[in-house]
Amino acid sequence: MRYRPLNKKFATQTRSLRVALAAFALAGLLAACAHPTSVQIGAPAQTVAETLGAPDSKLAAENGTSIWVYSAQAVGREVYWVYFDEKHRFVKTEEVLNEAHFALVRPGQSTIAEVQKLFGKPARHYTLHLLGEEAVIYRYLNFFG
Repeated sequence: MRYRPLNKKFATQTRSLRVALAAFALAGLLAACAHPTSVQIGAPAQTVAETLGAPDSKLAAENGTSIWVYSAQAVGREVYWVYFDEKHRFVKTEEVLNEAHFALVRPGQSTIAEVQKLFGKPARHYTLHLLGEEAVIYRYLNFFG
């Protein structure tokens, strides 16, 4: 016995929903291919921006070099710094959610804006009203601690 929908409008809506979900899943798979470690060394900054999208923040480094910050928070557990030379060419990537980079945050002194400049968007941002403070949480992997 063959399935027949109650009415044609319902069948059309169901088909439209399936097509939309398939398109959304395909877009997610394509976006997953764009990862900071997949960029070719020497690529111009414009190509990196086209491949990875706009960075969460940009840091100025010495000698005219720069660092772009790409955060995979809140779903992922990675934040990458993408380094560019003085000619705005891609040099390297570095995963920065680790103890060495956390040392750049000065407890009681660094602002939320400064932390987000270093690590991009957080997984969670809390306002602690009774204490008059804010807190951000970054998810990361810590295999040995």
